[in-house]
This record gives sequence, structure tokens and C-alpha cells, in this order.
Amino acid sequence: MFRCNNCGGNLVFDIRGQRLHCLYCDSHYRVDTYREEGADERTDLSDDEYEVTVYTCTQCGAEITSADNAAVGFCTYCGTEALLESRVAREKRPAKIIPFTRTKESVAESYGELVKKQPYVPKEFQDPAFIERFRGIYIPYWEYKVGFTGNPHVEVHENYSKGNYSYHREYEGDAMLSGTEYSLYGDASRSFDDEIAHQIAPYKQKGMRDFAPGYLAGFFADTADVDPQVYEAESLHRGEEKAVKGILRNYRKDSATVKNLPSREEKRTELFGTRSGGFSAAMFPVWFLTWRRGKRVAYGVVNGQTGEVCADIPIDTKKFFLISLAISAVCFLLMELLNVLILPGTMLSYSLLALLLTQTFFLKEVKAIRAREKHEYDAGFFEREKAEKVLAKNRSRLGGGCLTALLWTIALFALVLVWMMDDPREGAFIMAVFTFAVGVFYFIRSLIVCFGLKEKQMLLGSLLPFAAQAAAVLLTAGAPPEDWIYYGCAIGALGAAFVTALLMILEYNLLTTRGLPDFHDRKGGVSYVDNP
Repeated sequence: MFRCNNCGGNLVFDIRGQRLHCLYCDSHYRVDTYREEGADERTDLSDDEYEVTVYTCTQCGAEITSADNAAVGFCTYCGTEALLESRVAREKRPAKIIPFTRTKESVAESYGELVKKQPYVPKEFQDPAFIERFRGIYIPYWEYKVGFTGNPHVEVHENYSKGNYSYHREYEGDAMLSGTEYSLYGDASRSFDDEIAHQIAPYKQKGMRDFAPGYLAGFFADTADVDPQVYEAESLHRGEEKAVKGILRNYRKDSATVKNLPSREEKRTELFGTRSGGFSAAMFPVWFLTWRRGKRVAYGVVNGQTGEVCADIPIDTKKFFLISLAISAVCFLLMELLNVLILPGTMLSYSLLALLLTQTFFLKEVKAIRAREKHEYDAGFFEREKAEKVLAKNRSRLGGGCLTALLWTIALFALVLVWMMDDPREGAFIMAVFTFAVGVFYFIRSLIVCFGLKEKQMLLGSLLPFAAQAAAVLLTAGAPPEDWIYYGCAIGALGAAFVTALLMILEYNLLTTRGLPDFHDRKGGVSYVDNP
């Protein structure tokens, strides 16, 4: 489609020169002024359209487009190595585009350096031929303009320390928001996962250009299949968040807060005079790499403007177990040489604490696996109504970090009490009761989550720790004098912890890979990314 006006050869967009470059006669053209010979004779395209070839994957239904007659040997999203179905179509021109500024060579080098830092990475990830498969794709985004007409009266409080003194300061005044306008963006492709969009964000607005089809020469583009109306409420909310940050910009970073803002969004919108300035389409550059094994895929995605990397890197389980076995053997020999002696009650207390720690990580992992399987953070996967609910839920999500921190604070306090007791057996019983009480909470939570997973063997990781904790309470009740009871309970707790940890390791790749996508019913929702 893009032909040299001198020799008729193929033109591609040269990232370094930011111009169209002829591969045959080495001619260069400015993208914004380039017109192919004979273009004026085309009467079938309107001013807001351009012609593309649409490639559809017969396996997962993903669609990508090309402004050239490119040969596509594999699907970007599911990794299927087969020729995709193609058709010629007309696409509506987006208003803006951010051209690629990062070359394939620099992206491959950055990704290779990241992979080298991973100790258990599969060997394919270090193969230069694999890394060479990076593909440049433009992802469609919706751009929203959010403006303000109000100048709200605000109260700002600062709290900070300097030297041996703590300071508290209060300010009052009118925030001059009237006339302020922000641009906010969300990817308009259901195929492009929200998690990835957030991790490679933000794009720099100063790199924005008026759209011209020439920027697509030599690259591909994803298709827009997200209802832009889904963004309206979310863009207003994000715009108000940016407005608050703007108000606090002249105060001490991370120490100032606006105290008199309404908690209800409707009141805040009225106070700020928040207004939507409409939306328009844009395209942002992404380098995309796909790894597939069986029914799982892993993505390496790089921001084509800033170089920010998002990488799914699974582990080689054989390599992991060999290295772990070697480390365990060394630790065992050191303990034998140092003649480490631990009393039965103390050993049980340590073992129960280790089991509790394993439960904590197990619950965190299964929740993350469920979130990925159910697309709990990927609003763009759903239709409009469901997408809005996902966005609202993600805004109000507080996370379980506070509760986990509280439980572990109590656990450490209990351990201190055990150390202070004269009889380690009584201390072990107290630790058994405490860990069992917390274990009930972990057991119920993880059981509910595991029933919603495809991998049902994870249920074993919920049951074993709870059974070991219950057995420890029953067997140590009354502080029996027999040492074998405490050693037996300790071995049971460590065994349960080992099996649970083993399940976590075996299923770890569920977190670092993704199930084969299915986009045959392309009814997307929305993902959301701020742009500074």
C-alpha cells in the first residue's frame, strides 16, 4: 500500500529517522506529507477512512490489521502458527497516534536483560530466535477530555517531620480549577489485557501526533471493539483524582491532604464543576512477544514509546527443584555440623509458624490465580454493564494486606510469649491453638477460592494445613510429657507445609502464563490508563 514515488518499492516507517523509508532506493518521505502516486484518483474512501487488511485467527478469534499486504505466520495473542484468514476492510481514522520510538533491537535487548535475571527461566526464553519474534502493534485507545468549571474552596493539611520535630500546618483557599482540562486514556481492545495496559503505562502525551496511515507502514494494529461510552463515568472520576493531585502539587509531597472534599462522587463532581469534553480515538505503540506451550501462553509486552516492560516469565520446574534440592542439602549438612538442638515444644512452635506462613502465601496465590482465570481486574474483557461493575469494584478494593499484617503481628506476639514461658510444651499448645484459630480463617477463605478454580488439586493445599493444625491442638492439649507427640506434630506440620508449598510451585506457572484466549464473541468492556 505504501509505495516509493521514485522506484515503486515498499516503504516502511523508520523508527530512528521518524520518516518513511524505501527499502530499495533508500528514499525518505515525511509521514504527514506523503501521498502515494494515484492516491487522488481513489474515490471509494472518505477523508476519515483508510484501507487495511484484517487478519482473523481461526483458533482464538483475535483480529489485527495491517496497512500493508503483510504475510502473517502466527497469531499474536494465542501463538497459533498458521496462516490467518484475511479480508480487506475500511477503518475509521483515529484522531491521534504516538509513533514507535523504541526499535525492535533495543526492545529485544531490554527484554533479554530482564530474562537473564530470572534464575529458573525456561531455555526458550533465552533463545535469540525466540526474542526476534517481537512484533510491533498499535493498540487502539479512547482519549477523553475532562474539564472543570468550578473553583472549590479547599482545606489542605500538611503533616511532616523534620529533625526531632513534627509539624502540622493548615491552609485554606480557592483551588483555581476553572479552565483546567486533562486527557485520559483507556485501551479500546478487548484482546489487550488490562493488567498489561497498566504495567506498561503511562505514555507521554508530548509524543502525540496527528494520525497518518504512513505511521503504520511495517507494523500491525489491533482492532477497536470496546464501547467508548463505558469510559465516561470512569474518566470523570480519574479526572477529579488528577485535579486533587494538581491542588496538592504546591505542598509537601506525600504529606498533604485535602480535608473537606465530599465523600460522595456526585457532590465532588458538583463542587469541581466536572465536565466531559467528549472522546476521540488514538493509537499507542506496543512491542508484543508470544510464547506458547500446550494450552498456556506467556506474553512479553514493551511500551513502544518509553520501553516499559511487562513480562510473563514462567519457571522451569525441573531446574527449580534441582537447585532447591542442592540448597536444602547444604543447609542440612550445616545443621549437622553445628549440632543444632531444638527442644520438642520449641520445634513444634516453629513448625506451626512456618505452616501458617505457607497458608498465607497459598491463599494469596490461589486468589491471584482466580483473579486471572475470572478476569477480575480485566474490565475490558466484559460487556459494558459488567465492565462498569468491575471498574467500580477495583476502585473500592482495599486489599487484604491490612488483615494479613494484623494476623502476623499477633502471631509474632504469640511467639514472644512462647519464648518467655518456662515450659516450651505449654507454649507449643498456645501456639497450636492460635495457629488453628487463624487456620480456620485461611481454610474457609482458600476453600471458597479453590472451588472456583479449574485446577481442583489446589484443594489439597487448603485441607492439609488445617488438618495438621487441628491435630496439633488435639495432641498437645494438657501439655503431655512425651517428646514424640511434639516431634510427630512438628513433622506433620512441616510435611503439610512442604506439600502445600510444592503445590504452589507446581501451579506457579498458572500465574506467569495465561489460558488460551477466546475472542470469537468480541464484546469488550474497558481498561483504564492515566496519561500524564
